[in-house]
Amino acid sequence: MATCKDCFHHNVCEARANLGDITADAEACENFIDSSRVIVPPCKVGDTVYLPMETDGECEPYVDVGTVFAIGIDESCTIWISVRYESGLKYYHTSDDFGKTVFFTREEVEAVLKKASNP
Repeated sequence: MATCKDCFHHNVCEARANLGDITADAEACENFIDSSRVIVPPCKVGDTVYLPMETDGECEPYVDVGTVFAIGIDESCTIWISVRYESGLKYYHTSDDFGKTVFFTREEVEAVLKKASNP
């Protein structure tokens, strides 16, 4: 039997129930969504992301700026984020790439490039 704690909206509903705004009855809730069935991607379509571009040593590494244009999920439940970069590159990142090889802020990617150039 499902409980309120199994719902994707649990935190919001719990706060509202504490205010006396709603009752915390999962069976009666018309907005119940089983949280085990929800997959939340790390970003949304239209977000800007930053990719560190290392070079062959002839020029300085740089930051390529991209825009997320699609998000999908495959049969193994891997989330794929499709990004179109200013350089013309189109790349398909997994959600695991974020914070490792692709970043949400320019500051994050510049820190990675700086660390790579000064080992």
